[in-house]
Parts: sequence; C-alpha cells; structure tokens
Amino acid sequence: MLNKHMQKQVQDNAQAKGQGMMGMIRNHPSIAVWLVALFAVAVVLLTYERHVLWKIQEQSLWLDTPLFFKQMMVVPGGLLMYVGTFLMQLLYYPLLGVLVLCGLWWLMMWLMKRAFNVSEQWAPLLLVPVAMLLIANTEMGYWIYTIKLRGWYFVATVGVTVIAALLWAFRAVSASRLWRRVLIVVVAVVGYPLFGSYGLAAVVLMAIGIWRLDDDKWQALVDTVIGALVVVAVPLLCYQYVYYQTNMVNLWWTALPIFKIVEENTEYYIPYALLGVCLLLLVIVKWTKEGAKGKKLRTAVVVVVLAATVYGVWYGWMKDENFHREAAMYHYAEQCSWEDVLKEADKQQDVTTRSVALMRNLALARLGRQSTEMYRYPNGSKKPASPFAPPASMVIGDLIYYHYGMLNDSHHMCIEAGVEFGWRPEHLKYLARCGLMANEVNVMYKYTEILKHTLFHGAWAEHLETLQQNPKMMEEDKETGPVMHMLHYPDMVGADRGYAERYLMNHLATLDSDDPYFQEQCLLATLWTKDVEQFWRRFLVYLKQHPNKPIPRYYQEAAYLYSDIAGGAPVKIPYDNGVKETYKQFVELVKKYDGRDLPEVRAALYPLFGDTFFFEYYLTGDVAYL
Repeated sequence: MLNKHMQKQVQDNAQAKGQGMMGMIRNHPSIAVWLVALFAVAVVLLTYERHVLWKIQEQSLWLDTPLFFKQMMVVPGGLLMYVGTFLMQLLYYPLLGVLVLCGLWWLMMWLMKRAFNVSEQWAPLLLVPVAMLLIANTEMGYWIYTIKLRGWYFVATVGVTVIAALLWAFRAVSASRLWRRVLIVVVAVVGYPLFGSYGLAAVVLMAIGIWRLDDDKWQALVDTVIGALVVVAVPLLCYQYVYYQTNMVNLWWTALPIFKIVEENTEYYIPYALLGVCLLLLVIVKWTKEGAKGKKLRTAVVVVVLAATVYGVWYGWMKDENFHREAAMYHYAEQCSWEDVLKEADKQQDVTTRSVALMRNLALARLGRQSTEMYRYPNGSKKPASPFAPPASMVIGDLIYYHYGMLNDSHHMCIEAGVEFGWRPEHLKYLARCGLMANEVNVMYKYTEILKHTLFHGAWAEHLETLQQNPKMMEEDKETGPVMHMLHYPDMVGADRGYAERYLMNHLATLDSDDPYFQEQCLLATLWTKDVEQFWRRFLVYLKQHPNKPIPRYYQEAAYLYSDIAGGAPVKIPYDNGVKETYKQFVELVKKYDGRDLPEVRAALYPLFGDTFFFEYYLTGDVAYL
C-alpha cells in the first residue's frame, strides 16, 4: 500500500509539474517564441558556421595565469574582455560555444523584460537586440584575422547583459532619489574600468530612463545632469590617473570593435548602432500591456518587425563561399585530414581564392596525387570578399609555410601577426611546431608551456613535447613526418609581401635535393612558374630518382609541350599515346579560336582540356596568382 501511495504521489507531482510548465508557456508565450528562435539560430550556426566558429577561437587567447588577468585589466573594459576571451575559447567545441552564447542571449532577454517592464505581447521584440548581436558576429568575414578587440565574439553580448542587469537594479531603487543617484555614480566609477563603454552606456540609459520613472521632472533633470557629468568626467579622470595604454581618442569607445585598416569601414558599425537604438527605444517607449484595444495592431507590428529582422539577419550574414571553404579546409588541414580537405574542394562552386587552391594542392601532395589530379580542379584567383582584401599569407601563411618546410618564414609570419594583432593560439602552435622541426627545443617549450595554460590546447602541447622526446614518433607522425622531408632550404628568411604562393613556388622551383619527396615538390613548382629551363633541370633529376617507373601524366604533358616548343627534349621520354593525341586535339581546336578573347577560348575549351597542363600553360595567363 505504501509503495502504491508513493507511486501515485510521484505521478501526481509529475503531472502537476507538466501542467505547470505548460501553464507557464501559456501565460508567457514569449518563452516559446524565444525558444524557437534561439533553437533555429543554434542549428544554423552549427550547420553553416561550424568551421568558422572553430577558426574564431583560434584567433583568441585566454590564459589561466594571474599575469594574463593583470595584462587584460590595464585598459578600461578589461574585465569584460577577459570574460569575453574566456567564453570565446569555448568555440573550440562549436556546440558548447553556441549553447553558452544562446544561454546568454536568453538571460539578456529575461533581464530586459524585467528591466524595461515589457509586456508579454511586446516581449517577442526582445529578439531584435539578439538579432543585432548575431549580425555583428556573422557579418565579420575576414575581419576575424585583423580585429584587435579581445573576446569580440562574446563582448557585446556580455556587455548588453550587464547593461540590462544594471538597469533592472536602477529600476528597483528608482523610488529612492538618493540611492538611484548613488547607483549612477557607482556604475560610472566602477562600470567604466570593468566594462568600458558598456558601463557608460548603462549610465546614459539611466539618465534618460529616469524621465519615465519619476513624475517630478526637476528631480529627473538632476539625475540626467549627474549622469552626463560622470560620463564625461570618469573617463577623463581614469585617463589622467589610472590608465596609460588608452588613447584619448578612444576614451569613450573602449571595448568596442574598430573596423579600420586604411580607412573606416562604417558599414560594420551598423548592427552596433541599431543595437543602441533598440536599447534607447526600450528605455523611452512604454512597453506595458494596454488592454484589448489595439491588440491586433500591436500583434501585426510585432510580426512585421520580426519578419524584417529575419530578413536583416539573412542579408547581413557573411555568406561568401570562399571564406567558409577556407575555414573548413584549414580546420581539416590542422587535423591532417587530407581527404576531407579535398572533399571541401570538390564542393566548390564559386571561383576559388588562392588560399583554397594552395590548401587543395597541399592535400593532394600529402596524398601523393598532385602530379595526376592537380588540374582536375578549376583554377582561379578570386579576391577575398572583404573591403581590405587580406592576402593569402595572412589567411594561411603560417600553415602553408610550415607544411612546405619553410620554418623561418612560418615563424616570421607568426611573430609579425602576434606583434600586430595580439598573440593567438593558432600562431603559438605554429611557433612551437617550427621550434620542434628546427630542433630548437627551448623555443618549442617556451610556447608549449604557454599553451598548457589554455583550456583546450594543453593536450596538443603535451603531444608535441612527446614527439620531441621520441624522434622515431616524429618520423611516423602523419603531420611531422612529411614536413621532415621538406627541410632542405637554405637557412634564411625572405619577405613574401603578401604573395605567399608566388614567393613559395618561385623559391621551390630553383632548388634540388636528394630527397625524392622534396624534389618532386620542386618539379611541381616549375609547372607553376612555367619556366622551361627550370622544368628540364628538375625533371631530369626526377627521372634519375624514379628509374623504370611510370611518369605521372602532368609531367609527360609538360615535357611533350616543351619538346614541341623547343623542337626536342634533352632525353628520350616514353610518352603515353593519350598524351600525344590530347595535345594534337588541343592545338587544332586552339587554332580555330585564333583571335578570340582569352575568357571566351577558356570557357569553350575547359570542358575538354581543363584537366591538362596544356590548358594550364596556354589559357590561364590572366590568373593573378597571389
């Protein structure tokens, strides 16, 4: 009997709980709207932005050391950026990072609803500030490589959440004129050092919002004057007596992103400006329920605004294929998952950037298929979809130089990026790798010890140290093994001036080595330079290193073409009949298009000969290799 009684009690409690949850949703329909919206955002982010999110955390360093905390606190808004960098590293696992981000957005809307006394009918509009924060993050594109605001992906979200919490507290004490004025001053004095411009924004909104909370307009005016005075005075006092690393021009804009390389790119500030307008409207407008009259009109307004917001999110989202493809290929290359790199290359629809082409060729080289498949992919050199056109060396320079064995150049690239944009896990890892491959043990340990103080990169650092202690493992490792075959350069460092591919290929094409792997890369580089003399020198060495073995197709095509141009080859070559026949057909068709524009000829002949060196040599002369 007792057991039956307990079972019935449990069932009753569960039923009551279920009714309570359903009742809560019925009484608060905004909860359902928020849930659906955040779920949709999370799905889209994890589906479409997964590799970009991982790449973003590679650009943000957080350490668990007291020194790192002190370094973050030397500028206004230091605590906000410290928290932002901590949360940003969670994107190492995109699911974890997105769940935390959506959780913060939920908290932000919950606080706003109470801070601004928003009724249920208007509560769905609190998704608009969330949408502005989403656009601010997803519109970034190539700015992720240059932005200097630490923790930027979470800073605005945490900052607005703090503003909402402070305004809720201000509303709670607004009946007491003394305490609300004390709060205004305290928020300015404490909030500015901790939260930067977001602390000042909270003060400004308090100074405006008091006009709705106090019927005595003279008393409200006093609060507004106090707010204005502290917003001006506190940053100036901090500049004079507290901080020494803040430019006076940026005093009132700390913890906000700056989108400027040569000139200001104002379009990227639009989501932040609209976010400010949203907060201002929440303070000024009365959002309480006004009865049944006009309910349909209010519902229509909510629907129209949310529809416009959805369109705005879609419009503002950075959808460039090459940007997302580069992030995915880089992610897979970091894991040495070369087949996945090529799967990404196979999905390409748009004209490729050279970063995509370089990583694609690296994957083919690692799989031993570059000499037979390199030209089966469309060639192109589309400029990055960015107002400042980042060169390939900024996007993938550290990775490419390392994997091609140019350790000095990879090291140089990482040091320059660290000085200019701040130290990042991505660059610290390549600095450690270069130290390992160059047998500079102390250099390697310097960077691995730093990485051990991160949340997720410590295991990677320990693995690198294990490789250093076991040379045999280095030779067999899928990453370090192939790189060891590429270490045959003169001990020097050059300057690519942003043209990573040109610098790399021109350098490789002049070298020789007893290592067959390295030598083949030198030969492949001569196909890129299209230098006949360089090709024959590298090709003859290749033949000596691979006697009595089939000659890969592209080498045959290059040799046959150059033999035709020069009237003979320096050595007898056993050409495949297919190579001869293809060249004959190619030449005959090219003659038919004599006098036509190059793009027209290329478009006509690509379906037939696009995967041959003949096509590459004659019809890609206008491709701007970067």
